[in-house]
Amino acid sequence: MHQRYKLTRNFLARLGAALMLFVLSAQAPAKTGAAFPGINTDKVAIKSVEPFHFFYTRIRTEKHNLADKIKTKAMDMGAKLAKRSSAKINGPLMLSYQSDTQQNTQQVTADIGFPVSKRTKRLPPYKYRKAKAFDCASLTFTGPPAELEQQWRHLYRFAREQQLSLNGESRMLLLSGEENGNIHVELQLGIKARAKAKARQENPNPGNNGSITARLLPESTTGK
Repeated sequence: MHQRYKLTRNFLARLGAALMLFVLSAQAPAKTGAAFPGINTDKVAIKSVEPFHFFYTRIRTEKHNLADKIKTKAMDMGAKLAKRSSAKINGPLMLSYQSDTQQNTQQVTADIGFPVSKRTKRLPPYKYRKAKAFDCASLTFTGPPAELEQQWRHLYRFAREQQLSLNGESRMLLLSGEENGNIHVELQLGIKARAKAKARQENPNPGNNGSITARLLPESTTGK
């Protein structure tokens, strides 16, 4: 497994809880007029994530089982890649959630996986796909998992205030391991291309928008 993403059982337990909050908060956009103390709008960036190779599995489970599913799948996925594929983990663990397709409020369907260095064969139950370009409003967060919902609501509020049209997909990327009980993640709220163009025209310098794009691309395309 990639040396930057050592997945211990204790860490994955916290990550699972954070991802469950991600799913719950992605289903609950911010209410009009909600207050978000201590959050700086300047930290939200409008950005484009370029296409990348994605090795993943689809999870369908009851929400209360999500953390256990993530722990099991993430560890097994890394082991199978190391043993049976020449592709290497090339970026942070990612969960992709389609909020516009969820019908059952007690269950969740999401894709969890890793960007990899190149195309790889299917290793059942794990699959490969070339993830498409993704326009999003992005927010990097370091803090306790319990504050994750507030951060997501802030992104929804930002999108509404900027009159952005959502594309229905949300992503959460684990940028580094746990430290002092905090998580370090990037939250990405998918937006439609026209909305992105309008937002950039109105605010051409929304902050650093290249942090995760480079991490997601294979080394051959980033010039490394």
